[in-house]
Amino acid sequence: MLSVASFPMGNDLLLREMINNLLDNALRYTPDGGRVTARVVAQGDFVLLEIEDSGIGIADEDAHKVFDRFFTVLMAPAWRAAD
Repeated sequence: MLSVASFPMGNDLLLREMINNLLDNALRYTPDGGRVTARVVAQGDFVLLEIEDSGIGIADEDAHKVFDRFFTVLMAPAWRAAD
């Protein structure tokens, strides 16, 4: 599950693209019959966005790579070994 406690003031287009990418990845990597849940909750002056799925997940040792350009779990050794 990815939670973003608040959105910075910023470019609406880029924020929209980020949310679209998160939802696209959740849908793309969740197997048939799986679940994708998106929640938006107001918390005082902030908005909490949560996108949760029942997909393959990210191994703890690969979590630091999620912001590397073009990194996918499919590149991770644990995923390749399962093929």
